[in-house]
Amino acid sequence: MTTRRFAAVLALLAVAAGIGRVVYVLTVTRHDRGLYDAAFYELAARRLVEGGGFTNPYPFVEEPGPAADHPPLTQLVLVPAAALGGGDEAIRLRMRFTMVVLGTATVVVVGLIGRSVRDERTGLVAAGIAAVNPSLWMNDGLMMSETPATLVAAGCVGLAVVLRHRVRLGTAVAAGALAGLAALTRAELALLLPVLVVPAILGGRERPPRRWAATAAVAAAGVVVAPWVVFNLVRFEEPTFLSTGDGLVLRGANCDRAFYGDALGAWSVFCVLDSFPVDPRSGYRVDLDEQSVTARRLRQEGLAYLRGHLDRLPVVVAARVGRLWSVFGVAQSAATEVEGRPGWATWTGAAFTWIIVPLAIAGAVVVRRERRCLWPLVVPVVAVSVLAAVFYGTARFRAPAEPSLAVLAAVAVTSGMRARRPGAGGGAQAGSAASASASASSASASS
Repeated sequence: MTTRRFAAVLALLAVAAGIGRVVYVLTVTRHDRGLYDAAFYELAARRLVEGGGFTNPYPFVEEPGPAADHPPLTQLVLVPAAALGGGDEAIRLRMRFTMVVLGTATVVVVGLIGRSVRDERTGLVAAGIAAVNPSLWMNDGLMMSETPATLVAAGCVGLAVVLRHRVRLGTAVAAGALAGLAALTRAELALLLPVLVVPAILGGRERPPRRWAATAAVAAAGVVVAPWVVFNLVRFEEPTFLSTGDGLVLRGANCDRAFYGDALGAWSVFCVLDSFPVDPRSGYRVDLDEQSVTARRLRQEGLAYLRGHLDRLPVVVAARVGRLWSVFGVAQSAATEVEGRPGWATWTGAAFTWIIVPLAIAGAVVVRRERRCLWPLVVPVVAVSVLAAVFYGTARFRAPAEPSLAVLAAVAVTSGMRARRPGAGGGAQAGSAASASASASSASASS
């Protein structure tokens, strides 16, 4: 397949993916008004446009103090949509379309990764899988961090594959910068720098020297992240780096409801509210402390609960990982339509996951057998699983791993297509020999 034909087909797949996501927004999510993280991102972007800076964006707060509930990239991405003005409905719709654009870009990046890992056919099949994957287009219809996080994580994976083949200083800097952007999207994605980008460089070739390329990648990530970190260290009472959300996460995921109740393995807002005092004026539980002080207190309470219930932890961890991979709690999530996801979409995403994961495992076996670059594709899958085990599980948290799953599943599909061709026996052997010759440069960097 020629490069021009590959680009043309990939562009058609991207257009189809974009159209499908637009339809989903217009018919399903445009009227969503759920009070979850999407409300924060919308209001925070609008607060920036109004000149209020990174402060508490909720209108019921009389004196908004500094806020870093989440890292800043998602709300920054939404600023142009808010800056154009208009009514609330128009602003929200533009914000959703912003996510559609980013989600469509992810489909293109997945196609390029598939081509880098194996060939053009694999790249196109991978892009097609990403285009129809419900776990991706569900996110792309919402104003949440998963869409930009998936895009930058996919970019890191793609550059890591390139770096395993051949180290170039410019590529290393780009990979480091993307890792920094990933950390500014979701704090836990800061792991991509030490567990994906740097090892990919150190496992590559010597030109330029690997240590200098790795140093450049770390420096690039630091340049991207440093302004936000310094800003937080100056404005908060307690040391704060990427966000203050760790306290909320640890308290809501380590409590009776999340260890023994109906939120087993998940996160409960009620556990957080129970830690807030009752306001005598309103009768509601509210927190009047500065945000970093609250985060420290919630973090300490969550860790204290965890230390007191270590015997229950194996069951909780299993439930967390089960929720992540849609093998536990699916019916509950579908019934409650968690975080803007309709029940039918949740079930569709779960069914798709049950199909794509076995295909991805088969694809990983093929990639390994063909001595191609497997390790960068596996890192996001392992990372999201570990993070769910440590914190809590929900299906949207596996979004950064979906590009890897799409590529590996595409390898399995294209291998099956080749095996069914007439004379596949000899052809497969010849293909393997040709493939080994064509990827000799990457054999030394294979996982």
